[in-house]
Order: sequence, then structure tokens, then C-alpha cells
Amino acid sequence: VALDRSVRRDLRVTDAGRLLWAALMLGVSLVAIKAYHLGVPPRDGLLDYLRSLSAISYVDVLFAAACWAAARLVLLIAWRRPFVGRVVSGAFVVFAALCCFYAVVNIILFGIVGGFLTYPLLALIGDVRMVRSSVGAHVTLPAIAGLILIPCVYLASVAALTRLMRAASSRRWVSVSPAILAAAWVAAGHYSYVTYFYGRSDRQVAESPQWAIAASTWQVFADGGFVRMAGTFTPGDLADFDPPIVQPVQTA
Repeated sequence: VALDRSVRRDLRVTDAGRLLWAALMLGVSLVAIKAYHLGVPPRDGLLDYLRSLSAISYVDVLFAAACWAAARLVLLIAWRRPFVGRVVSGAFVVFAALCCFYAVVNIILFGIVGGFLTYPLLALIGDVRMVRSSVGAHVTLPAIAGLILIPCVYLASVAALTRLMRAASSRRWVSVSPAILAAAWVAAGHYSYVTYFYGRSDRQVAESPQWAIAASTWQVFADGGFVRMAGTFTPGDLADFDPPIVQPVQTA
């Protein structure tokens, strides 16, 4: 009985540790993907580069933390069932890898249309051939390599960090340090966005691609499945679409 309890405790630690490092690497990967938008860090303006990077990626770190909190809650609920814990931690790793893939797609798309993928934009890309050809022109070999390599590197890093955590002597400090780093990055990023990055024309890159598609999809289906425009129009604006008035021809 004691051995069985010890095995269950070790499994819970392994599942929780895998979940922790998966969430940590998800945040790091999303920050690194956002860094692609800023380009190569300059030698002289490294501090400004870090300020911009934290400003455009702190929401992604919040997204990773929220996903970890939800999955960790499921682990606490199912703490007596080791199989459920393994399923939850494994599913989270797969979900995070898909999030990395989706983030790469959106950072490429942001350079084309100036925004992340939303439900109305997805409908537009599927209907307009000109938009599809423009997107296809940016699907280059480096972009395809990033779409494949970044999720693979993520999976490998999660596996390696999980093994290192098992051999760590001070597990409590190792478990607390990612939360401290995430909180510091979010606080610094929010401050940098409000005071430094908000006035830039590309400030929409600070949004979360996952939240953008989820919020826009929910809004569309909440409105009955119709894509609506948020702006209002006056009757004078609609008059521009009236047919032209043909003047009568004068005869001699």
C-alpha cells in the first residue's frame, strides 16, 4: 500500500512538472515568435528592443499562464486518478505545440495584412482570390521551416526540461521561479506598452492571436452567424451607392 501511494505521488509530481514546463516553454516560444516581428536586435538599442519585445508579448505570457491554471485545476480535481493526470498533461503539451504553430502562421500573416487572423478575415481570405495569392507569395521556404521546426523544438525542450526537473535537488524553488519570471515579464510588458509602444502603428501585434480568433468567432456566432461591421453609417453615406441620375437630352 505504501509503495502504491508512493508511485501515485511520483506520477502526480511528474504530471504537474510536465504541465509546468510545458506552460513555461509555451510562453518562451510565443515571446520568441513575437521577436520575429521586431527583427534582429540592434547592438546599440538593446534596451529599447527588450522594451518593445515585452510590450508585444506580455499578453501571450498571460495566455500561457491562464492555460496552465486551467489545466492545473483539472489535475487537482482528478488527483486520485493518475491516468487522467497523464492524459491532461499530454493533451496540454499537444495543445501548446499547436498554439506555437498557430502563432507562427499569424506572425507571417501580420506582415501581409497588418493584423492577426480573425473569423471575418478568414472568410475574406477564403473568398477573395487576390488575397489568397498574396498570402501564398509569402509562404516561402523559411516560413515553412519555421512552421515545422518551432513546434518540434518546443516538444523536444519540454521533454528535456521535464527530465531535468526530476533530477533537480530543490524542486520548490524550481517550481516557483517560472511564476516569478512570468509575473515580472507581464508587469514590465504592460508598463512598456502603455508608456512606450502604444503610439506605434504596429501596436496590434501586441494582441494574442489565439484570443483574437476565439473572440471574433464567439462574436460572430453570438450575432447569429453573420459577420457585422462595428461602425455606423449615416443616410448620407448610403447615398453614394444610389444610381446616377441621367439628365434629359436636349434636342435642337
